[in-house]
Amino acid sequence: MTRQNLPVTQREYVLGDDEIIVSKTDIHGNITYVNDTFVHVSGFSEQELMGAPQNIVRHPDMPAEAFRDFWATLKKGKAWSGIIKNRCKNGDHYWVEAHAAPITENGTLLGYTSVRVKPTRQQIQQAEELYAAMTSNATQATLHEGEVVERSVWRPVRALFDTSIRARLMLWVTLLMVLFCFNAVFLWRFAAQAELQNTLMPLFAEVLAVSGILVAGVGGWALYHALIKPLALARSDISQLTDGNLNWPIHARGNNEISDLMQGLRKLQINMRLLVSQIRESATRVDADMFDLSQGNTQLAARTESQAASVEQTSVSVQQLTELVSSNVDHSREANRLVAATAQAAKQGAGSTEQVRATMHAIQESARKIVDIIGLIDGIAFQTNILALNAAVEAARAGEQGKGFAVVASEVRNLALRSASSAQEIKQLINNAVARIDQGGQEVLATEAIMTQILESAEKAAHLMEDIASSGKEQHQGIHDILDAMTTIRTVTNDNVAQVAHVTDTTTGVQHHTERLLGLVDTFKLTPRQNGRLLVGYA
Repeated sequence: MTRQNLPVTQREYVLGDDEIIVSKTDIHGNITYVNDTFVHVSGFSEQELMGAPQNIVRHPDMPAEAFRDFWATLKKGKAWSGIIKNRCKNGDHYWVEAHAAPITENGTLLGYTSVRVKPTRQQIQQAEELYAAMTSNATQATLHEGEVVERSVWRPVRALFDTSIRARLMLWVTLLMVLFCFNAVFLWRFAAQAELQNTLMPLFAEVLAVSGILVAGVGGWALYHALIKPLALARSDISQLTDGNLNWPIHARGNNEISDLMQGLRKLQINMRLLVSQIRESATRVDADMFDLSQGNTQLAARTESQAASVEQTSVSVQQLTELVSSNVDHSREANRLVAATAQAAKQGAGSTEQVRATMHAIQESARKIVDIIGLIDGIAFQTNILALNAAVEAARAGEQGKGFAVVASEVRNLALRSASSAQEIKQLINNAVARIDQGGQEVLATEAIMTQILESAEKAAHLMEDIASSGKEQHQGIHDILDAMTTIRTVTNDNVAQVAHVTDTTTGVQHHTERLLGLVDTFKLTPRQNGRLLVGYA
């Protein structure tokens, strides 16, 4: 049952001049290889195409006769060429000039290969008319090995003459031998009759001459059509192949040695077209990849050079940081020494403050003793004053005899009063001094507390400076390690710059060789010429 791929949109996708579709199938017609162009043009994914039958792209407008002749020709081991209308996955269609051939190895059939290129508009128009007529049975034309032939009563007769050159030569040699034998028998039968010699021999000679001329003419005509003309066409086709025109249509009509030779040339042409198209596709892909790689290498080289400059600048900055950290380590050591000296001075200050506090306490005790002594003196002065008053009273009682004693008593009383007054002043001074000493003691206590805090802070600062000094040493070692790593990175980066430059040169070389390869491939013509022979035509 003929496969019907629907729907169809009758929108044409025009194949590009440089687009070449390549596919391979197994002996059952299942696809085993497709190139990227086939995937792009057909609209099917590679997964959908692989393993699918080749007729997955068959268009309903194609007559069954075309594919009957296609497979019949391939199964006979011959190449097939023709114009085919294929269907895209979305229902659109595209026309191709298809060239298919068997794939054999040591005489064993492995599968089939097909190379399809863009046909000319004239070829497409002629194929549309022919296929429409075939589908509607409006023509007696049929296909034979890719060639269009008319159904005719003379076709079997022509087939009798379409034999091998060896058979034709043997036929003409046989005819000539029969003719000469007939002449010999005729001469032998009529040689004894003298009257016949005079009358029939001239006529027989004329008949023999005419028949010889006819046989020679027909033989020459047959030789021309059997050998000279096909060889001239073969020479023209071979000349086109040697000129690199792989799109030149090679016709292999007949079933003789020349047609076998032309079939071999057609297979060679298809295989060369397959090889060249794959080389071109691979070279184009390699050229594009090399261009991308070259662009990437150029950008990588710029980034690597920028990185090298950054690494160099970073190395300088790290070196400066190393010097700064080393200086900070020295400063932290000096600060640690100063903090230790400050802590020692704070300890000494705390000791001196303790001594001052003890001295102030002793002074307070002495002042209290002085106050007690002054109180004793004040009591003595008071008692002396009382005694002086008593003496004055007694002197007054004694009268004249007591005047001298009264004077003494008065002086003693004045002395006692002055002593009491001085004692009070001294007591006041002592009290003021004691108050100041108490205040000084409080201040000494406050100073002692501050000195204790200073000592604690100095000890903490000393520990912190020790930690800072230790951290500074670790930082110095770490930065030194970073500097070593930066040196290694700089070396590696410089090596990368050199390697990228080498890769860039290599990529440029590969691009140059790829361009040369594409130039060599371009000497082969894979697309049809507008003035070339039509593949679809009447034989």
